[in-house]
Amino acid sequence: MVLNSDLKAYQERLLDDFTAFLSRCRELKNPGAAFMESTAAFFGHALPYHALPSADTVPYVCLRVPTGGGKTRIAGQSIKRVNGSFLATDYSLVLWLVPSETIRDQTLYALKTKGELPHEDMRALFGAVHVLDINEALALQPAMLNTGNTIIVATMQSFKREGRLARVSAKWRLDGPFHRRIERTERRLFSGGCYPSAPPVRDCR
Repeated sequence: MVLNSDLKAYQERLLDDFTAFLSRCRELKNPGAAFMESTAAFFGHALPYHALPSADTVPYVCLRVPTGGGKTRIAGQSIKRVNGSFLATDYSLVLWLVPSETIRDQTLYALKTKGELPHEDMRALFGAVHVLDINEALALQPAMLNTGNTIIVATMQSFKREGRLARVSAKWRLDGPFHRRIERTERRLFSGGCYPSAPPVRDCR
């Protein structure tokens, strides 16, 4: 399934493999089994799967490509795949974490600025998209989540320092059990010992 004819061949293959994995996650209701099945089919042997703490039914994988492989664009395209093949929804709330403030600013610019490829991708795929930094997210009204995909771009350090993921959840009055799960996941995710499952870097040719 090709969502954008301008994607490079290796990007299409990676996204198609990701889509197949998501579909199996939904069918099996077991991301670990789907991951082992997918990696066995591709590599000839199953790779170990590391579940996200407190959310073992949520797929937790890393799509790896070398520097210059188009990671920002692949991440944007992946939202469409997750919505369609796993969540079965038109709109989702996306937390887009980056390792530094410089990359955060670059990502926000690429997603918000008309004419930039990631921005054009988002509009072509979804129409309405809300791209926010963490301060804008804290001021957002919950009703906006029903009008388009919402992407919050932030650094991992800002969440680790301030517990802002749970603050966003509380601000938007997400249900109690889900909010408590966010708090637990946030503590473990940023504790330094939680890493997503990832196959080797895909050959970009």
